[in-house]
Amino acid sequence: MRSLTTQEALFGREELVADILATVLSDDGHGSLLVGDVGLGKTSVAAAVLELGGSRIRPFHAFGSSALASEPYGVLAPFLTGLHDGRAFSSSDVLRALSSALRTGTDERAVLVIEDAQFLDDSSAVLLAQLAAANQARFILLCAPFPSVPAELWSMCSDGLLKSFELAPLPQTTMQELCRHILGHQVFPSASVTLCRRASGNPMFLVEQIKHARRTGTLVEHNGVWQLIGELTGSTKHVREVVRYHLLQLSEAQRQALDYVALAGSLDLDTLRQVASSSTVDDLEESKLIVVSNDPVRVVSLAVPPMGEVMCELLPAAKTMAMRRTLLPLLDLSAARPETLIRCIGWALEDGFQVPDINILRAAQLANRLDLPDLAEQAAAAVTSSGLSEFARLEQARTMTVRGEYPELQELASEMMATSSDPEMVRLVASLCGHGGLRPGLDGTLLETIASDWREAVDRLAREGSLKGQQLVAEHGTSVRLMEIQGMHGDGNYHGTEDELARIVATSEGCAPNLLVSCTLLSEVFSATGRAVKARELSSRAADLLESDLEEMAYYREFVLRRHLLALWHAGEFSLLREVVDHDAEHNVASLPRYGGSYQLAKGLCDLAQGGMNDALQTLVQAVEALQYRDPGNDLPQSLAAAAYAAAVLGRETVKEYYAKLYETTGPGRDAASSLRSQAFLLAANGMFEGNPRPKLRLVADEAAALGMVHVEMDVLMLGIHAGDLGLALRLKAVASRCEGRHAQITADYAKALSEKDPMALLAFSDVAESEGRELDAARSAGNAVAILSRRGDRNRLHSAQRVAKRRLATLVHGHDPLSARLSTAPQLTRRERKVAALVHGGASNRDIAAEFGLSLRTVEGHLYRIFAKLGISDRSEIANTTSDSWNV
Repeated sequence: MRSLTTQEALFGREELVADILATVLSDDGHGSLLVGDVGLGKTSVAAAVLELGGSRIRPFHAFGSSALASEPYGVLAPFLTGLHDGRAFSSSDVLRALSSALRTGTDERAVLVIEDAQFLDDSSAVLLAQLAAANQARFILLCAPFPSVPAELWSMCSDGLLKSFELAPLPQTTMQELCRHILGHQVFPSASVTLCRRASGNPMFLVEQIKHARRTGTLVEHNGVWQLIGELTGSTKHVREVVRYHLLQLSEAQRQALDYVALAGSLDLDTLRQVASSSTVDDLEESKLIVVSNDPVRVVSLAVPPMGEVMCELLPAAKTMAMRRTLLPLLDLSAARPETLIRCIGWALEDGFQVPDINILRAAQLANRLDLPDLAEQAAAAVTSSGLSEFARLEQARTMTVRGEYPELQELASEMMATSSDPEMVRLVASLCGHGGLRPGLDGTLLETIASDWREAVDRLAREGSLKGQQLVAEHGTSVRLMEIQGMHGDGNYHGTEDELARIVATSEGCAPNLLVSCTLLSEVFSATGRAVKARELSSRAADLLESDLEEMAYYREFVLRRHLLALWHAGEFSLLREVVDHDAEHNVASLPRYGGSYQLAKGLCDLAQGGMNDALQTLVQAVEALQYRDPGNDLPQSLAAAAYAAAVLGRETVKEYYAKLYETTGPGRDAASSLRSQAFLLAANGMFEGNPRPKLRLVADEAAALGMVHVEMDVLMLGIHAGDLGLALRLKAVASRCEGRHAQITADYAKALSEKDPMALLAFSDVAESEGRELDAARSAGNAVAILSRRGDRNRLHSAQRVAKRRLATLVHGHDPLSARLSTAPQLTRRERKVAALVHGGASNRDIAAEFGLSLRTVEGHLYRIFAKLGISDRSEIANTTSDSWNV
């Protein structure tokens, strides 16, 4: 595997490289001591310094090793060849020989670069100090913390002969930037986060890990997007050799102690001291090979975490089993850290060790939360205690949700609800199946089945006396009803649920699950019916409830967050939406492989609304690739349609066709709101290249209006206007005026100016839209103003409007958006389009035009649609009112 390139070495190290170069070139400096763990890029940083120094520097290289450490001047031997003629020599002889070897005879500065300088013997270190004091050389000394940095080098730093630098792990954001640079394509967030966290800020481990994941087929690329399709395991030969080399510097006792820490992932200090002497542990800590926390329970972990997996690979199987057998009895698994517990239960299951069922069950729960379904399934199946069997089956059901095994999940859930005598267990399995496991766009009939099973279970438990008290019976009855309402919403039926949900919200303070679900569903009603501010308030309340008890509310996480994102999007709070997505990606990495596609869809829709079409297409392509692999929210259809629309706006017909065809194979989806929006996106996308989408877009808007989905209706009407149906402006103004939130207000202002054909109002709106980062709205409104002024022949104001439109188009998608062809400051028609426009202007029918050019009627309609869009008009009758010099260019 290649070393880091100079460019890669500079990721997050630019200031460090500049500082080291300054110490080498400065008349007052003598060089630098760079200390850092293996793989952090010491060699690459030094190479970057030398490259940037260019002709001002002449480097000389030396390499330390443990074998040379015991030889006087061993590391410097390559420069002392003239002294090895059998005669005795003094330290002054060595100094003269080294000075001579480092003499350049030019203006270049001699720079001695010593790698693994921790292996310098005392004599060599003293010699370097003398050279520095005599100003005869500059130094870049690269040291690992182990076994230790020679005391003489620290003295040189204290005396001002060297400047010391510590090479720290890179922050997560820099590692992700490096990851994208190495792969050269888009990297799906869950893949980037997983790769970078596993590398723990270590660039060398990241590079090697990427290489290994690609070779094993775990990291794959499709349509320019890289994503992980399996668990990261194993390492490259290069990494194993590097780790093996560093382990050879340890004593047997140190190596064994370090192996115990690597094997467990982390150990409390008391346990480690039972398998290793205190002096050995102290040596490892002093050498910075381990880190001991300051918590009340002092936890020991490796200083370089990625080394742990490699160390475990290097352990012989027999020794691994023996060490596991030694550790397990010493560990208090009931108080173990999650990663330690999961590892230990994995050992127990693999090697047949006896472990209490309660710990096995807890490991299954953790494994499901961390998206490790194989371990979760194995652990749940190993629970034999009758008192824990139902909880184990619940984890088996959870594993089915992680894997997307929905029919099996429904069957198991129905069986458990029919037999369980525990009311809370019935709630958990029903909620897992209805809220946590299955799609928000779930078929209402299936949710009705789950709700029916739950209601029968409630009735049975009440008869058996297991559900005691009227309040508890009522709470479970309410829970069942909420699931039925969820099914109604999935079918687009929001009528009649608002008042009932409001009553449930007001009376559910004592039942957290019911309050959470009712707030979320009522938020969904408000989102669909245009009351985005109320929707955001309720969804934020639900999100706060979720965060207040993550353990209890784990099954509801995605159910709540996806609707919260929808409310934020409808309210036009795009920045806040991105913050929520980024926060969840940072703190809930395990959920990213399952729900990351849905999160990218939400971000892509924000980009579409704001007009960042290149960003939108990139994000939506990521969403599509992830959702084709895992789509628990049934979000793939909407992602495909939105991607097709973004590609069409950018003029990428081939890309549009690709996603349109994929959409046709998947269908519009089961959720009514997203289905209608998807259909509208696809109609608008196809209409940019052929046909006239406006009549069908009107039908979709009418269907949304009939279902009371005011916000969807608003979005579809806007797409219709973008398609040239300017006659929709008055309707859009009325619809947007009934909606809450900044997004609706912006839309209403635009529709008002457009319906009144007020170019000055459109230009003023363009300024407001640009100030709020809504580039598409700003460009379109400026283009509309230009079209209106052009038709009126108002040349005085036209030129000023054209300048505004040019600026807006330059900003939009970084100047690469083919919208400029439709929103041009002087509408540019092709030669064929100009001829078609001239025939229409002269009164020719579509059939006449088809006969004139030997075209089909559909092709003529396509020409007309593009002409209408470029001229900012809605039908052929308006061409007669357009001055020919506004299009005959």
